[in-house]
Amino acid sequence: MSAAIDSEGMFGLRVYLVAAIVIIWNNGTPSFFPLDMILSGCPMISELSLFFATPIKLFPSNEHLTGDNPPCYQIKKLALVGITWDVVSLLRCCPYLQVLDITNCRNVNRDVFDVLKNCCPKLWKLVVNHCVLITKKMMEKYSTSTGVKAIYCP
Repeated sequence: MSAAIDSEGMFGLRVYLVAAIVIIWNNGTPSFFPLDMILSGCPMISELSLFFATPIKLFPSNEHLTGDNPPCYQIKKLALVGITWDVVSLLRCCPYLQVLDITNCRNVNRDVFDVLKNCCPKLWKLVVNHCVLITKKMMEKYSTSTGVKAIYCP
């Protein structure tokens, strides 16, 4: 699991930083340094890729993302691969999101479009690959209504 910084530094230099989830062993039991702490504490992280990740390893609780005062992450580019949990909770926390790539996320459904419209106003590109609950017609409708460039692969 990694979060990558991709931001323009001074004089146009690109800065890349990879922040890994830290696993701490406590009496033989692994515990995880929550990704939320990394994203909240490092506002320069603008690119995040999650591959086959489980939310318990990333966030203290799902209520943390869905509560009255959810966090606000500076993520501009997000790739989700093989995610089986409710990704709309995470998307609600990404108002600066510009590019979203969702691949093989079997639980992503039409609800994602409402969240993107309401919570991710800067989104300009959406790529959906092999998400069985999303159709080409849904993608076309979303693209037409928002102007977002939508790329779909069934």
